[in-house]
Amino acid sequence: MNGQALDRDIWVGGVLPGMIVMWYSDVIPAGWLLCNGQSVGNNPKLRSVVGNNVPDFRGYFPRAKDGGRGVDPDHGRGLGSIQNDGLQNITGTLLVDVAASENIGVNLSGAFYDGGSLGRPSDKGTTWRDEIRNIVFDASRVVRTATETRPKNIALNFIIAGDNATTQL
Repeated sequence: MNGQALDRDIWVGGVLPGMIVMWYSDVIPAGWLLCNGQSVGNNPKLRSVVGNNVPDFRGYFPRAKDGGRGVDPDHGRGLGSIQNDGLQNITGTLLVDVAASENIGVNLSGAFYDGGSLGRPSDKGTTWRDEIRNIVFDASRVVRTATETRPKNIALNFIIAGDNATTQL
């Protein structure tokens, strides 16, 4: 296969070896393999599609191949390639003029906020000045945050049809 014409005898029980489906169970049906990078084993038709190992989908979101459409910024990447995570840019403005206390925090927007005076002496310890400010950047002020960048999701298994997979359970 791999770009070759589809051989009619490769169809087995209405399922094409190499077909990947989302599966809502940890019990993998006979003839199917969990997409976890394991060897294809004794599945020569599957091997002709994916090589010696099934793809490893654990922890990844699938994305349809761009195929020249230009939607994926990495539109030239190959089938099965992994694209690292990314986050759209977060911006804000910061205009600093705090010579007068009424200007403190006035010109901050987006992810920036005034974290308060640093409390540092301006003249070797005799005078404290509010003009020395702790300006903080915090993305959670403008977007939902987590320990990773991800869309809303639901956990499922991805399974791939082996040579003897069927649609019957």
